[in-house]
Amino acid sequence: MGRLSFVFQLSLLLLLCSCSAYGADVYTKEVLTADLRYLAKTIEESHPDPYGGSGGKIAFHRKVYDLLVGIPQKGMNREDFYEHIRPLVASVKDGHTALHPTKSSNDRDGHLPIRFSIVDEGLYVSSVAREKLRPFLGARLLTLNGISTKEMLNKLSDRVGFDNIYHALDGLGKTLCSRNKTYRLLPSQKMKAYAELELLGPNEKSVGSRLYYSAEHTKNWLTPKSKLELPGHQKSDFAFSFMGPQKNVAFLSLLSMTGYREQLEFYRAVGRPWQDSARKAYLRFHGKAPPDNADATLAGTPALSEIFVNLAKKMKLNSATALIVDLRNNHGGFSLATMIFLHVFAGVHKLPLMNVGYQINRYSKLYFDNNKRLTLPKINKGRSFPLNMGDYDFSGIAAFEAGLLPKGEELMERATKLVPTYAKLTKTIGKGPLFEPSSLYVLTSAATYSSGFDLALTISRLGGRTVGTPSAQAGNCFINSLSFELPHSKIGGTISSKYSVKFPGAADGGKVHQPDQVVTYEDLFRNQFDPHTSLSLVLRELQ
Repeated sequence: MGRLSFVFQLSLLLLLCSCSAYGADVYTKEVLTADLRYLAKTIEESHPDPYGGSGGKIAFHRKVYDLLVGIPQKGMNREDFYEHIRPLVASVKDGHTALHPTKSSNDRDGHLPIRFSIVDEGLYVSSVAREKLRPFLGARLLTLNGISTKEMLNKLSDRVGFDNIYHALDGLGKTLCSRNKTYRLLPSQKMKAYAELELLGPNEKSVGSRLYYSAEHTKNWLTPKSKLELPGHQKSDFAFSFMGPQKNVAFLSLLSMTGYREQLEFYRAVGRPWQDSARKAYLRFHGKAPPDNADATLAGTPALSEIFVNLAKKMKLNSATALIVDLRNNHGGFSLATMIFLHVFAGVHKLPLMNVGYQINRYSKLYFDNNKRLTLPKINKGRSFPLNMGDYDFSGIAAFEAGLLPKGEELMERATKLVPTYAKLTKTIGKGPLFEPSSLYVLTSAATYSSGFDLALTISRLGGRTVGTPSAQAGNCFINSLSFELPHSKIGGTISSKYSVKFPGAADGGKVHQPDQVVTYEDLFRNQFDPHTSLSLVLRELQ
């Protein structure tokens, strides 16, 4: 038994060494080579256009080759390998195709005591960690460690895929707040305990400042004071209130498109992971642990159908004249929220507004791994020409070109078969609308992304007025993220499976959707850099 135990332990040790050459965090060249090949193969087999951003198939494989050759003989740790392979993923030029950040021990060694936001295609200081830093609020970033914003954006675009300039600025603002991420972006610079910033103040005077990185976690960031009070989000990402002297302006804040019951029901129906999200949503909503029964947990999560119906009823009661939808920090999730919003506030006949344009889906092994209850036979049911694994579904563009987009009733019926809570809504209010606002506004920022952008665009097409900063989401882009994980290093990420065209024939490629009123630096200055300047502009317009 002793000899058998020794042989087993030795075999286990050798197996571990195949993933770790000389330390728990160091992987051998062989396993990292396998991971990189797996990544390239998965992108090629799953993404609708894996070569378009890199300049073609040869250019894509040249990048793969260079990265394979660049793996050192001694291997790499997980964080270094993550940085090494980022350029391959970035070459796809797609914001939804990305690697999940690794948890770096170096992240503990410092963050800047300021945060940036976007205005006029640049960054400005929007919040600070300490009272003595308040004078920095409103100052625009010119350089960091002597490098201009433009140059840093160019460097970052080689490491991350972006949809447009606002997406890139959002990524740069987050990167520069982290010491580790900044020096990963600027590897030629010697890492220091501080950053040298050149800022342009509201007085149009340039000032240099040395800010030290801090390992302390800032819970409450300081911003310019606002006269406006917004509803809290303690229980969920969905809240509303009423504003204005007569409390006749409804304000709906949606921080995300995740964690609501209808989304979780749909994920359950198609075989996507949902139970962990349901438990978290239940715990947050009720302030107590969810029941052991999965059905009971799901039933106890917040439902957008119920929230929107409640809002519509109170708008009637308050004789509300306008509805403002705040999507400024909505990074997306699942776009069924847009359908529910339209049903309640515009009616089923307006549902086709969600589908202006077309989408081209690609069916891959990764697609079916992420949607376990969907199969090719199910997708091919009723088709005259069946699709194979890896094929593209052009039925959407064919229908668009023929003017055969699905009607509102068809879209409603499809959703009711998969989402019981939405089916209940259709029985409660019929085809709607329950309440139709006379004035409709939507607030956006660069952080308005994915399905958050979908709702903002749909509200615009409904006749609503958009106020804020352009979204980081392009109207014509790749969407529908599929999750993957590299087999050895366990680095995770997402790859798009759809090409979505919201603006067919757009001269600019549909990269930037401009709001009806863009919030400028002058607007911020006049409002003393109030973080809710866009909301203030709308309320003044309504008055």
